[in-house]
Amino acid sequence: MFRLMPFIGIVMAIYAAFALLGAVFGDADFDMATFLGNEVWRITLPSKKDWPLNIGELFVLGGLVALGIESLKAAGTTRTSMGNHILSMLSFIGGLLLFILVAGFETSPFFLLVAKAGIDTMAGMLVSIVTAKRDVGVDRAEM
Repeated sequence: MFRLMPFIGIVMAIYAAFALLGAVFGDADFDMATFLGNEVWRITLPSKKDWPLNIGELFVLGGLVALGIESLKAAGTTRTSMGNHILSMLSFIGGLLLFILVAGFETSPFFLLVAKAGIDTMAGMLVSIVTAKRDVGVDRAEM
């Protein structure tokens, strides 16, 4: 079950929860773009300069971590790989539709999550194809 879940889809679902429930549990004039700009913390670097980190950047970081995990999962060849590819594709298509059609999802951090989901989908399928060719022993001379 754990290998079947696309982690980028999980990060996108967390974003969707904030975007869709923000107006319900927050102010009536909740704006996702403003929410993403809220500073989470500020770190003072050795150069004595402050580095602010906001919520949108945390979503981008979470998407990068998820993409790294998905890349490691793509290297395996198990029976759940096809299910993972299907769910990754559904995450990508769903995220793309949300970005285009639903208010609150038209932000750069969400677009970057959708782009990572697309890259994960393509990379996962390509890795599976290359692995299958290697396992079956197909080379260029036979094609």
